[in-house]
Formats: sequence, structure tokens, C-alpha cells
Amino acid sequence: MSSKISDMDKVCHVCGKSGAQRHFGGICCAPCKMFFRRNVQYKLENNRCQFGDSCDITKNTRHICRICRFKKCLAIGMEKELLRASRFQTKTSQVQQSLNVSQSDLFQHDRLLLTSNQWNVLLNVIHDYDQTSPTTQIREFFHRQSTYPPKIRMKLFSEKFSHVFQSIFRSLGSFLERLPEFCTLKLQEKVELLHRNLRNIGRFSGMFLLRETNLYTSPLHYTSDLYEENLRITHQYNVDETILKLFLVTLVFSTCTDVVQASSNGKSRSESMNYKNSPLENDSLVLVEDLTTIQNVYVDILFKYMLYRYGLRDAVLRFAKMTKTFLDKMCCFVQTEESSRLQNEIIENIRYEIITNFISANKSLQFC
Repeated sequence: MSSKISDMDKVCHVCGKSGAQRHFGGICCAPCKMFFRRNVQYKLENNRCQFGDSCDITKNTRHICRICRFKKCLAIGMEKELLRASRFQTKTSQVQQSLNVSQSDLFQHDRLLLTSNQWNVLLNVIHDYDQTSPTTQIREFFHRQSTYPPKIRMKLFSEKFSHVFQSIFRSLGSFLERLPEFCTLKLQEKVELLHRNLRNIGRFSGMFLLRETNLYTSPLHYTSDLYEENLRITHQYNVDETILKLFLVTLVFSTCTDVVQASSNGKSRSESMNYKNSPLENDSLVLVEDLTTIQNVYVDILFKYMLYRYGLRDAVLRFAKMTKTFLDKMCCFVQTEESSRLQNEIIENIRYEIITNFISANKSLQFC
């Protein structure tokens, strides 16, 4: 679909960015290529933008109006047929149908290897996650935002960004409080797990949650090139929602998925809270054994469920791919941290707030 072009014509014919090549029949840059690929199914050429289809598309303004940007893609010769959109839509539909398994379906299959106790744990995880999920609130919030003109939406980006991430991380904190195994841990251990794991688990959960709400693909909302790699990773792996929820719980009880980062005053959050003598450092053997025991309970349930869904071979492959997807996302987050200062600040503040609330709720926490 892509081919090299002459040195005289390496400017994107859509936005003017350098380093363009021929993609899908037109000369454009990689971001415009990805934009065209992601939006071809929405038939934006049939819509009219709020500014009379007269938006000036440059590399600085290309995110403001998707309709005009898509029409310009078509105008420079990019062809939808080369994407085989109908085949893509059919494949997507088939994948989604294969992922939708209701709880009633699970009861009807005797291939399920879970014991009655494991089944109860699985149902409780699903119920508690759904009860604390901010999906509905996020959809409503973005619906209100979509009523503004594109330029105003751009100005409100910081507020929108902050609202979404606060909802995701706070809901995750509420979900953890409902897990029986988490409740049985000492307060110091809870705080340490939150300190080490909340940042990455929240962002990992958030990427799939935003995919579930269709905010990444909706032509109404602003997106940034910063998310291109995250989008690629997220859409690479279609996962049963039940599997994702169980996988998140197993990550919660990991000894560490996070890296302690410095706050604005040059100290880590743990230092700024005067939080010393980490239980993972002082009593590491006991706590690690406890966490491994808890984690194994959920891994066992997760893998048995995957055996039921996919059979042995595919269950092994999918489990490995799911783990790799998580690691890929963590690498992606690290690579974009310097250019995501706002996101990092929001997440750090929320994590600090949640941990502080846990400490305030129980005055018996001992500081040394």
C-alpha cells in the first residue's frame, strides 16, 4: 500500500508535515495514514463540519476537524477501497461476537472447569468491577463536551483529560476496596501495593475502558498523535472483558508493576508522606508469599476460564499475548512520559490522594 516517492514530493498533501510517502493512493504522513485507516468506517465524507467544510488542515490544526481532514484525504487521492473496509468491518463484527459471552452462557456449558467457590469469586469480580466502573459517567461527560465547537473543545482539553483520569483511577481504588483479599491485608501493605501498582494498572485499565466507550474512534472527539502507539497496542488485542477484569486483579497483587517517581519537590511520594520501612522491604518474604498465594488463586480462575473459552493451545497463546500487551503498554508509557507531563501530574496527584485517604481512614498506621 505504501511506496517511496521522489525527494521533491515528501510533504504530506493533507497536513503539510514532512516525511510523507504514498499510502492508500495518496501522498501523506504516517499520522494522516493512521487517521484515514481509523476513520474510514465512519463515512465522514457524508457529514458537514460546523465551519462550512472550510477548515485549514495543517500539522498544528489537523486534530480540530476530523470531517475536513478526512475529506482532504479523499481529495488527494486516498482510496477507501484499498483498505478493504467492508472486510475490516466484517472481521471486527465477528471478533466482537466471539468476545460477547453472557453469564447465562457460562452456566450452560459443562466444559467450565471452575469449582463452585471459584465461580462465586469470578462473579463477584465481574459484579464489583461493573458496579465501580465509570463507563457511563465518562460517556455522559464526553457527550456534553461534544456539544461545544471543536476550537472550544481544544481549550477544554485539560479539564476533559483530568476528569477522565480521575474517574478511572478513583473507580479502580473503589474496586480494590471490594476485593476480600485486599481487605485482609494490613494497611501498610495496602498502601504499598497502591503506591507500586496503581499508576500502571490504572492506565492499563483506562486504555481498554476508553476503547469500550468508543472514545478513541469517535469522529466527534479530539485525539493526539501521542496516542498512536497506545491505540495500536490496544486494538491489537481483542480480549473478553471477563478475562481483562480477572487479569487486572492478578496485577493488583503483584509485588511491583510500578516505578516510584520523584515528585515536584525532588522527593518520591513515599518520602513526602514520611512513609518509611516499606512492608515489602522489612518483611518481604512473608508478604511476597502472601501475595503469591492470593495471585495464584486468581491466576487459576483466570486460566481455567480461558481454557473454557479457547481450549488449551489458544488459552496459552492468549495468556502470553495478554501479558506481552501489558508489558508493551508499560514501555509505551515510559517512552511518552516526558511529553505527557500533564497526564503524569494528574495521575500522581490522584494516586497520592487515594493513598492519603487510606492512611487517614486508619489512624493506627505506624510511622517510624
